[in-house]
Amino acid sequence: MQSLSSVTQLLEAYFHEDWPVDDPDWQSVVRRFLASEPPSSAVALTRDLEQLLRLPDAELIQFVQYPRGNFDPSTDGLSYREWLEQMLALVSDAG
Repeated sequence: MQSLSSVTQLLEAYFHEDWPVDDPDWQSVVRRFLASEPPSSAVALTRDLEQLLRLPDAELIQFVQYPRGNFDPSTDGLSYREWLEQMLALVSDAG
């Protein structure tokens, strides 16, 4: 597996423990990432999310969970896979 550096950057730097202070919802966090990072980051994030979504659920969850990110998608009624699929759609729509 490649390093998934773009999704790692999003999870570690934007979904930090105080992210709800900065943004009202996870979608806003992703939009802020896309607005703040270089344009090539959207392409890299798309690639990383696609690669991550090819993993079995257990590996996908292990990659996303703390210490990388501080968001539990079940609070929005989503599984980790559903959350990443919705994130991929959001990034694709933004690009």
